[in-house]
Amino acid sequence: MKKNNLSKVLLVATLSIFLATGTYQAIQHTSKGYEVLEVLDGDTFVIEKAQRVRLLGVDAPDLEYCGGEEAKEELEKMIGKNRVYLEEIVTDKLARIVALVYVGNTPLNTEMAKKGWVENNSTQNSERENIKKAQEEARENKLGIYSEECSPMKNKEKPECDIKGNNSVSGEKRYYPKGCSNYKQTIVQKFLGDEWFCTEKQAEKAGYVKAKSCY
Repeated sequence: MKKNNLSKVLLVATLSIFLATGTYQAIQHTSKGYEVLEVLDGDTFVIEKAQRVRLLGVDAPDLEYCGGEEAKEELEKMIGKNRVYLEEIVTDKLARIVALVYVGNTPLNTEMAKKGWVENNSTQNSERENIKKAQEEARENKLGIYSEECSPMKNKEKPECDIKGNNSVSGEKRYYPKGCSNYKQTIVQKFLGDEWFCTEKQAEKAGYVKAKSCY
């Protein structure tokens, strides 16, 4: 194997490998890093020249939803005053940089998932499997957005208001009164804007349509 090809193979093999001890292998960063000027939310921040950078492969809740402010605070804490390093850089339709983001050897994309403040969005990247594993652990331990506060199975504040309003990935808004075949399996994910309703009219007024499984 040619020397330059061997170097490329070794670089890919060492990128972002999570060890059983919970530490990360050394990363060969491709730049001197960037100063973070401002954290906008749990998955986006601003670097020099007002360039926005988004964490690759994960989504944090919007600031107005459950966990949004907490996710932002966690990302701010992780970055601190450190310079960040960007790997596997692409750009999205809004001209934002989307990348795996590191502080030292620590991949923030995976660490945010580990603490339960972001969800894996299945975008291909070298940290994808680690992110998925971290997310499942956070879900099992009810951390962050998977806590009872942000993903409640019951409406503890108003038990009588038990109609579930669900926002699907495709953008459809469906509501589920008791009696729907998949009512028990439907989780009110407040970190995605899901809501509880007291009446079907209330749900319909908010733009939700009764789920087909309810007929």
